[in-house]
Amino acid sequence: QNVELSQQLQKTKNPTLDEIVGKLQFPFIDLPQKAITHILSLLPPKDRLKARVDKTLNEIEATSKFHVKELKIVEVPDMFRRLAIRHPDDFYFSDQNPYSYDCLRRLFSNTSIEFLTLTLETEGKLGQGNLLDKVRDLIKEFKNIGHLIIQFEFFVYIMENTFFLDFIQSCEGFTLLGVNQIAADAIHAVFTSMVEGTAMCRRFKCDLLTGSFSLFLSAIGIELKNECFYSNRNDIEV
Repeated sequence: QNVELSQQLQKTKNPTLDEIVGKLQFPFIDLPQKAITHILSLLPPKDRLKARVDKTLNEIEATSKFHVKELKIVEVPDMFRRLAIRHPDDFYFSDQNPYSYDCLRRLFSNTSIEFLTLTLETEGKLGQGNLLDKVRDLIKEFKNIGHLIIQFEFFVYIMENTFFLDFIQSCEGFTLLGVNQIAADAIHAVFTSMVEGTAMCRRFKCDLLTGSFSLFLSAIGIELKNECFYSNRNDIEV
């Protein structure tokens, strides 16, 4: 019966816990623990966390390990929290709701994530206890992220060295979107750490191609013309 149930669920795209329980001919909680863990692994993370409402399921979920290919965390200003158009599998974070952070911490504690996208829709800086700080602390603590994508919406953000170094030391890939000014020494610190092997990150990408970043490229012999890179040094491959 467990094999038949597993085969049925694998044919179902993003099954919910209710759909799973509905296919059973006996109480879900009576399944062996390994079977329950396997079923929970087939659920989207948000549905899996609903297991916390049952004491036995909560213990099984908390002590098991999971992997997801992609997860999106979206920051929603508290005043627009009820109006936001939501995707059922995404996590929506409101700084005024401590339950949001509890869910994220629970998820990060036992789940490895191949691609994590963090969308920030309100202005903030490191050290102010906002979503960016909270996710940074979770990534540093658990080091279970493959590629991190941070996307800033609606505002200019100026990065400092510590911001980059915190993230590149804790994930294999890092993409930064929505930023139009980064200090040149911050970019230099990133690539120095990558070359020296002191950072976990092996892939770094950002959409910044103006201002101080262009000055940094010029300093190492690279020039940007018409969206193409040119090198005036033979020992640099562009």
